[in-house]
Amino acid sequence: MEQFRATAKVNALKALSPDHQAKVQAIASSVGSGSLTMRDGAKEINALLTPDESKAIDDQQQKLFALIQAARGGGNPPAPPPSGAPQPPSQDQGARPREGQRPDAGRFLLRLLIPAQEMRALRDQQPKPQ
Repeated sequence: MEQFRATAKVNALKALSPDHQAKVQAIASSVGSGSLTMRDGAKEINALLTPDESKAIDDQQQKLFALIQAARGGGNPPAPPPSGAPQPPSQDQGARPREGQRPDAGRFLLRLLIPAQEMRALRDQQPKPQ
């Protein structure tokens, strides 16, 4: 799985211009340090990317999801729950958007660039919804 993520990361960054690569890395550093929220960081990245870059990132996200599904022995994701039912948490750490949700290139890039331990620590620091 880590090899799949590493490959997706390399390919996603290759899809960006050198200037955008540097800016995305800086945003990821700000999110990783806690000075910027994941949501705000993803918004900044999405505003920065060109349509072609966003599409290339979305394509990498879909490829990663397909590889993860194949490695787990499943070709197709489970059927979505009925409309209005609560969505279960994703086990793929952002590898695929939920049913009916638009792919989010910024969020996906952050999930690739921020190490898993830092991502967990950031989630643990966020206030829980009441």
